[in-house]
Amino acid sequence: MRGHAVLFALLLCCAVTIPCSAQATEGMDNEHLRYWQVHKGELKLDKNAVEVLPDELPQKIRKTLDGNDLYNGWRYAPIYFDRKASLYTLYVKKDSTITAYGFNDHGNAVTYDSYTIREK
Repeated sequence: MRGHAVLFALLLCCAVTIPCSAQATEGMDNEHLRYWQVHKGELKLDKNAVEVLPDELPQKIRKTLDGNDLYNGWRYAPIYFDRKASLYTLYVKKDSTITAYGFNDHGNAVTYDSYTIREK
């Protein structure tokens, strides 16, 4: 009987932890969304770049982005496609750093750039 009580307590802890983690992620996603709504126009983009919605990305790129914590919040970050270079660029903000990740249409990361921003 004691084993069942321990198992129940463990399951209860997991049930409480999972929603809290989801709420923390949701808060981070909302923060990203608010930031980019204000600052997206500050990105220095090539004239060949067009904005791409997350659902318009090739499946291989979405799989790459979903499968790596490095890209957390990517669905709320700006993504552009440079027609001339055939390159998708994702801009991710973490603290005071913006990182631009470039992907080919096969989902392979092929470029990387990072810079610090000054918060106003």
